[in-house]
Amino acid sequence: MTMLVKSTLATYRSANSCFKQHSKKSPARGFFYNYSMWTQTVKTFKTDIIGSWEKELFSSTMYPSNKTIDWVDTDIPQNKIDDRKISYTFNSHGFRSDEFLHKSEINILTNGCSITVGVGVDQQHTWPFVLKKLIEQTGRTVSIWNLALSGASPDYVVRSTYKVIDILSPDFTFVHWPPATRLEAPSDYSHQLDQTFISSNKFPKTFVNDIWLDRYLMQKNINFIKEICKNSYFADNPLGSISKELQTIFYADSMARDGQHPGEQWHKGVAGYFFKVFLDKYKCS
Repeated sequence: MTMLVKSTLATYRSANSCFKQHSKKSPARGFFYNYSMWTQTVKTFKTDIIGSWEKELFSSTMYPSNKTIDWVDTDIPQNKIDDRKISYTFNSHGFRSDEFLHKSEINILTNGCSITVGVGVDQQHTWPFVLKKLIEQTGRTVSIWNLALSGASPDYVVRSTYKVIDILSPDFTFVHWPPATRLEAPSDYSHQLDQTFISSNKFPKTFVNDIWLDRYLMQKNINFIKEICKNSYFADNPLGSISKELQTIFYADSMARDGQHPGEQWHKGVAGYFFKVFLDKYKCS
């Protein structure tokens, strides 16, 4: 077993004792920034309600296609906590991912929110791509198809997986769940769906409570995605933020460049968890 594999598994084993809640608040959404190569005008994923469940390889609409840029989302110059050099490379569909039509011996679909995008962390240090490197060291070629988008809800994770899974046919589907307090809901009187935060004052919260969020809505998404992934080995991360908390789980010694997302050590720990799932699956096959 290589040093990287040993180190990553050790990081995963220590994860339960090292996670803590971090209370730093995110800035308000709905703003945009001008970059030299590209202007980001959309801060959460939106899509048309009509056709939202059609099976297709869709584009993100949040990020540029076939571009490499320096700043996205909350990872912007005024938020940076250090001088790390980070770039974001997006595939032809606007995802921080390998090309969807490039197949390898092992093909993994990953999904989640900005944490799985790896905001504030260089791509090689995000958990999907640390996982890719770990599996490659077992002698197999690997493709990572990452559908994660910033601000994504559990609803988005399930629906986007449904749209592509029969087209891509991944060997594994690995999900780090966004907070249960995010929903897909109409954004206005048009045919647009947006990722809605229950903390928004506009959201009808009369009957929204912890039981509905965790025991009904979240369980619905978990059950649905397991059915969708019957031909793809599915696993989700039990350390993911699926509770009512809007705060993100961090390592005490790990922070992304924006000071609001988990850093490299955290990603290494999550990759270690999914790598163990991969190894256990291949021991049984």
